[in-house]
Amino acid sequence: MAQVVSTDNNIVVTNREKALLLKRHALHSKYKKAVELYRNTGMTMAEVAEACKVSLSGFGQHLRFYHKEILEQKKTDEENRQSGKEPDIRRNDR
Repeated sequence: MAQVVSTDNNIVVTNREKALLLKRHALHSKYKKAVELYRNTGMTMAEVAEACKVSLSGFGQHLRFYHKEILEQKKTDEENRQSGKEPDIRRNDR
């Protein structure tokens, strides 16, 4: 039988669910600075990963899974740059 834990907001979760939520929070915290650098600078994923001391493959997976919109915007900006158009400076900050 799953043990139930009550949170501050009176949301009831099992210990397993709580552990998964804490793990996900830790993951997002780990990549937060890297995501902001990648979103707001012209740095490559490799440069950001090195600067933030995270693995390039892990950072790439994190972006593909949680921040597809950033990758799509970077791709659009690059395509526009190659065709001579101005990049879209509007960002969908989350």
